[in-house]
Amino acid sequence: MSDTTLKVGPYKVEQFVSAEQLSADTNINGAELNDLFLNQSGLVAYYSVLLAKAAYQSGEFKLKRDVQMANVSSEYRENPPSDKKLTESALSELVLKDKRVQAVKAAYLRAEEVEAVLKGAVDALRHRKDMIVQLGAASREEAKGQVRMKMTSDTSDRSSALKERLSKAK
Repeated sequence: MSDTTLKVGPYKVEQFVSAEQLSADTNINGAELNDLFLNQSGLVAYYSVLLAKAAYQSGEFKLKRDVQMANVSSEYRENPPSDKKLTESALSELVLKDKRVQAVKAAYLRAEEVEAVLKGAVDALRHRKDMIVQLGAASREEAKGQVRMKMTSDTSDRSSALKERLSKAK
């Protein structure tokens, strides 16, 4: 079992990504702006695929839950636990208390949690894109400022040289 697989009763729920990897992939280091731009779309695509797999897994566990509940219900209908009449509410209660149903329900809830985490990851990557664009704009503005400063210092140097030449020419 990998570090991204959870054991829930007899079921295995794949997490698809570790919390550490998710944190690293959504983190921004402004010093690596070019790499951030180049990797952003690939990360969104990768996490979108993981989200689709998580949604499929969630659907599978929902189906397993429904089938297990139907099977347990049939078992109790065919072999009631006592001589008493088995009402629908009593049957429903027995099904909900059955350990097999509880196990598959727990796995289904965990699968839904994994899906929600990956939805959040894809959303975080979309926000990350906005932050990268903003960092790029800020970087461009900063570069323009440096060029202006260079031009200003060059102009003042030229101005001084011109004044000096003019004073010598008199």
